[in-house]
Amino acid sequence: MHLERWQQAGFIEQPPAVVDARMSDVQSIVRYRLIGEQVIDYIETNYKYLPLVFVDGDSIMLRETEGGKLSQFTKPYIYHAIGAQRLKNFAGQTLANEIENMIQHKFMVAQQALPEQEDYLDAYTNIQQ
Repeated sequence: MHLERWQQAGFIEQPPAVVDARMSDVQSIVRYRLIGEQVIDYIETNYKYLPLVFVDGDSIMLRETEGGKLSQFTKPYIYHAIGAQRLKNFAGQTLANEIENMIQHKFMVAQQALPEQEDYLDAYTNIQQ
């Protein structure tokens, strides 16, 4: 069949001959369409890999130095959530610090009993130090 096409095309070169046959594994992807437990369609494709198409929607070309090579930076899906995560971490750390430094007990002291020297009065106002 291939030889007939070769001659019909008008090629004057000698057609390539099959020298040796070999066994090979041909991979394919099978596509099933299901309704409930019933198979309604079975298609065996000639794809070696899933035919997934990647569309670059949000990337930029970066150059490290003047006249240096370009590299493409593709932003991940959660790229813009990084700022929100840092804000949440900062707020949590600030809240934890405030709770840690919160005074857990109160002193009730008569004003006449407070020492008059500033060094001793600091022990009442800044208890944790």
